[in-house]
Amino acid sequence: PGDKIGLLGKVGEGGAGLRLLEESHSKEVPSHKDLIKSHNRPTIYVNEAVFLADLGIVHSMIDVSDGIQSDAGHIAKQSGVSLSIHTNKLPVSKQLIDVCDKFSWSVEEIALTAGEDYALMFTFDCEKEDTLKAKLQDSFPETDFTVIGEVTEGDADVRFFNNGEPFELHQHGFDQFKTA
Repeated sequence: PGDKIGLLGKVGEGGAGLRLLEESHSKEVPSHKDLIKSHNRPTIYVNEAVFLADLGIVHSMIDVSDGIQSDAGHIAKQSGVSLSIHTNKLPVSKQLIDVCDKFSWSVEEIALTAGEDYALMFTFDCEKEDTLKAKLQDSFPETDFTVIGEVTEGDADVRFFNNGEPFELHQHGFDQFKTA
């Protein structure tokens, strides 16, 4: 409790690319090609993960290949804490916003549940945020770093907010262990 939740990378692009392929939307539109490429060739943050682990200020870390909702749930459950994630702070691309507008998809729902991105989500000591930002900028200047929420005491759950108001999800992230 007291940690902040950080994210390296953008979310939603890989999941939107998969959805475009599944729904057979045109691959000729440039933004579609970019999103499909994000699905087919995701950025993997291995070096960044090792770097963060070695800093000594990161307390938990997971890639969001199953979606922020599912993977944040793993952190909450394993740590016995509550996570509050602010959807208005999620790093999403203009291409994702444009495609979601075009097909009437929810940007927030894709960004939180689609997965396929491999962005790196982690919790870190809130007092070390400036140090973390500076070290990431020095070592990985091309990698997006965003603070998307905070860790609080409470039941092992994940809550979402949009501009301070509770945000209700209608979809769910992927669960590898779910039985039919």
